[in-house]
Amino acid sequence: MSIALPLALLLAAQDPAWNCDNPQAQQEMNYCAAQDAERADAELNSVYRTAIERARAADREYAGLADGGGGPSDGGPGEEATLREAQRAWVSFRDAHCRLESFEARGGTMQPMLDSGCKATLTRARTAELRGPNPDCPENPEPAQLMQCLERGLTRADAALNRQWQEALTALPNSAEQLRTAQRAWLAYRDAHCAVAIPAVASVETQNLEGVLCRTRLTEARTRELADLAAMGE
Repeated sequence: MSIALPLALLLAAQDPAWNCDNPQAQQEMNYCAAQDAERADAELNSVYRTAIERARAADREYAGLADGGGGPSDGGPGEEATLREAQRAWVSFRDAHCRLESFEARGGTMQPMLDSGCKATLTRARTAELRGPNPDCPENPEPAQLMQCLERGLTRADAALNRQWQEALTALPNSAEQLRTAQRAWLAYRDAHCAVAIPAVASVETQNLEGVLCRTRLTEARTRELADLAAMGE
């Protein structure tokens, strides 16, 4: 799943003194965005390995349910195989989607930065998905405990979003009205998406839990998007 960035590495060798805390030239911005994408990818790989181990354990537990250890079978792939299939499909989606998003500056010097920034954002959102429920939640909690824990996570995510929103407005004063329009549209999208993204056949309890998780993941992703916008400035 590693992101190949030979150009970024070449540029780093040419100018190792570039400052990613405050990049100025476009090549410097491209390099720093690529470095951020690499960091996001490294975190994803770590969380993915943990998710694979969980999937293997679930497969072993499932196989041990039947007498003799043969386990019941539905004739399909197990959790590990399904997770690997899903991850391969996600990587293909991410790379194609971000290539398309970068076409806003197709052939220009900004294209690598747009591609890397998109990959960093989607990769961190995928990492949150694979990590699952808030790691601060107790193991094997009662449904009510889990809901309370997840709601606290959503409250923290909303607070972080609001702080980043104010920073974005400060960094982009000339684009404040466009930002407000975009943010209102995003809020409507988040709530509508999470209202329909949960299978109707799930229990009400499961729908409520998944709804909170959905809003938390999208809120965290939006916070990172606003941070990227604020970092670019005007």
